[in-house]
Amino acid sequence: MDMLKGALGSFTAVAFNGAQILVVLVTVFFGVVFMLMNPRPIFGAMFAMLPERHHGRALVIMQRIGKSVPAWAGATVVGMVTIGLLVFLLMWPIFGIMDALVLGMTAAMLEAIPFLGPIFSTVPAILLALGKGGMTPLWVLIAYVAVQALENNVILPFIMARRMKLHPLAVIFSMLLCVAAFGVLGVLVAAPLVTIISIVHKELYRKHYLPTVTDADLDRLARIALHEKLSDDG
Repeated sequence: MDMLKGALGSFTAVAFNGAQILVVLVTVFFGVVFMLMNPRPIFGAMFAMLPERHHGRALVIMQRIGKSVPAWAGATVVGMVTIGLLVFLLMWPIFGIMDALVLGMTAAMLEAIPFLGPIFSTVPAILLALGKGGMTPLWVLIAYVAVQALENNVILPFIMARRMKLHPLAVIFSMLLCVAAFGVLGVLVAAPLVTIISIVHKELYRKHYLPTVTDADLDRLARIALHEKLSDDG
């Protein structure tokens, strides 16, 4: 009896924490949507916090950040479509085309919710697999775990890096740091944070301390540091 009460208490605690995380994720999601629909008040508040003499430089930085938002949104959509397609292709031989299509669409839509989304997308697949019997549930679970591992370590960093013109390694380390600092919500801000830091670095640090150094100069120094042979025109 005590063991049953303990298990029930643990399940209740996990369910309560999961519900709290889901509420936060939904709130953040709609907050981001509303901000993208009307970002003017947010930008105005940022200008209000800066001295007037810095408004010119801040305007350039915010314009560049504003241009990066569509790239981030596009990368997120591409990631959702990629995960949905992978799930569809893996589930097709097991469940047939119609069920696999539904599972793929479900995985794609829930991909917008970090951490909990992939878990929720696994549930209907496992339930369908239980109806098949045998080792099917295990193979389905392994397939979903493989897709998520591939997504978190390869697909998402690569897509974010290509669409937002960032180095994949920078995106990967940003995700690790943001998850450690902010929890599962850190995945949402990892790539945009790298973009913002890069823009601020170029507009403030490089223009002040490295005004005559170009990207080609930096690449040349990196080649020398790595003992790579320089081309005749470099």
